[in-house]
This record gives sequence, structure tokens and C-alpha cells, in this order.
Amino acid sequence: MSTNHTAARENEAWKVLKEFLEKAEGAVRREIARATPAVRKSLESSLESASKLFASTMKALDMHTEREQVEILKGYKVLLEAQSGFVEARLRSLERKDTSGKD
Repeated sequence: MSTNHTAARENEAWKVLKEFLEKAEGAVRREIARATPAVRKSLESSLESASKLFASTMKALDMHTEREQVEILKGYKVLLEAQSGFVEARLRSLERKDTSGKD
């Protein structure tokens, strides 16, 4: 594969990633807008930090071979799935408390 073709693929991948991040951030910001001001401030700060970390992680992949990138991304996916699982469990727990009238 030529260097130009590889560079074009990388540029396209970054474009798609950037669009995805912008859409995801917009969706999260819409949810944040529903929250109280104190919660909103905390969530916005967390969102900004998470977005920067994700972008930095994705850029760091460029320093690795494609095979290494696959392994790194698989590991990163496991981490994200674990975090998502924690969030889901926490939501279920809080929703159960909410429906039972406890706080």
C-alpha cells in the first residue's frame, strides 16, 4: 500500500472520528442542559476531560503498527465496556431507589 493511500485512509479515519465525537458530545451536552447548574458544571468538566483523553488516545495510536493498534483498541474497548457497565449498574440502582421512594 502506498504512503499516499495510507495517509488518505488515516485522514478519512480522523474525519469520521471527529464527526462521531462531535455528535456524541452534542448528545451529552443536550442531556447536561437538563440538569441543575451545579450538576451541569460538573458534567461539562468531566465531558471536556473525557473528550480530550479520548482524542489523545486515538492520536497516540498513529505511533504504532496496525497490528499493535488492533491490540490497543481491543484493550481500550474492554475498558470502555467496563465503564459503561458500571454506569448502567449505577443507573439501575438509582432508578430502583427512585421508584421505591428512598433517597
